[in-house]
Amino acid sequence: MIVDGGSTAEMFAGMVPLRCSATFITHCPATAVALATRSPAEIVLVGGRLDPFSRVAVGASAVEAYSNISADLCVVGLSGINVSKGIYSPHYEESLVRAAMIDAANETVGLAITDKLGTGDAFNVAPATALTHLAVDAEAPGELTRPFEEMGIRVLRPDTSNGHTAPQRRPDA
Repeated sequence: MIVDGGSTAEMFAGMVPLRCSATFITHCPATAVALATRSPAEIVLVGGRLDPFSRVAVGASAVEAYSNISADLCVVGLSGINVSKGIYSPHYEESLVRAAMIDAANETVGLAITDKLGTGDAFNVAPATALTHLAVDAEAPGELTRPFEEMGIRVLRPDTSNGHTAPQRRPDA
């Protein structure tokens, strides 16, 4: 499983069961550390130049590493996504790495909080149809998720039937 960096991906990593026999591949040191507490998980850390803003490895070596991987699943954070223009990233090199991550996986889950739905950002990563699943927060309204469902993307929402919801994004993230 390829796991992105960023606050939403790190939240995802923290929710992976403690006993998880899987191989995780990431270009984010913080995500790798969060996943390293899972046992008997194997962690592969993709290298490159560490971007000072996003704190993920970027550059040609990170793109090349992902191009040589075949993964079952990619979990990618979304800084913006809309039906007509697709998936966005705020930084050029990060967009190239995310595109390589998505290309390396059989299925891709996009992680998006409500305010990322229907938006864009500076650099296009891939069309929205590159996602097989879109994981949203419990408050995401149907009018924002329905267009993705109509494209054939399965929308995933947290199970709130037990009275609990997934952890919320930190205000400073």
